[in-house]
Amino acid sequence: MKTLKLIPFLLMLIILTVFAAFYDMGPQRFQQIMTLQLIEERKLRELITAEYRIKLVFPHDFLPAGRGIETYHNIMKKAAEKIPLSKEEEKNIRVYIKLDRLGRPFDKNPTDFFITELLIRAGYKDIPQQGQLGKAEIIEARIEENIMDKDFPDIRLSAEQYREISKFILANYEDIIPLEEIKKQAEDQARQILLQLDSIEDTQGTPTK
Repeated sequence: MKTLKLIPFLLMLIILTVFAAFYDMGPQRFQQIMTLQLIEERKLRELITAEYRIKLVFPHDFLPAGRGIETYHNIMKKAAEKIPLSKEEEKNIRVYIKLDRLGRPFDKNPTDFFITELLIRAGYKDIPQQGQLGKAEIIEARIEENIMDKDFPDIRLSAEQYREISKFILANYEDIIPLEEIKKQAEDQARQILLQLDSIEDTQGTPTK
């Protein structure tokens, strides 16, 4: 099979790193790693063609209705009076509830923030062939690291609080990350890989005179 014969070539592809900005995150927070890489066969021979490391600020990145204390009071007032909330306001409410459960209520700590890094990898669970590319999918999403240094406030979190925040981010990141853009990038990269492989095979298969 064409794919199996070309696995050694895939394993030698170079990982390129570039930066890209989506919506309001800015290039300093959204690092795109254009990975043309074949995962080992024990991982179902996955083909990862797009990888992103995204710096996220919790809770503020998850407050689409507004990040200020005035927004908090307006939303809580509407909720108390049973006035219907917009989808964005409902998302804010989810964050406020999570912060209350973490013991860091938003109205008492409106400027607190916690920075972490989300790794997203997209591609194919089985190596596709030219003409059978199909749609790329998100293969993996995980919290990569907690970022704390002199530039950020030192918010002390217990291991349980850190786990709870990580769980919340993984459950809600789809609301703020342009996943369709990432999957489209993965498809474009996979298409380029397959074209390169076809070209190499055609060259190798041409008899020399």
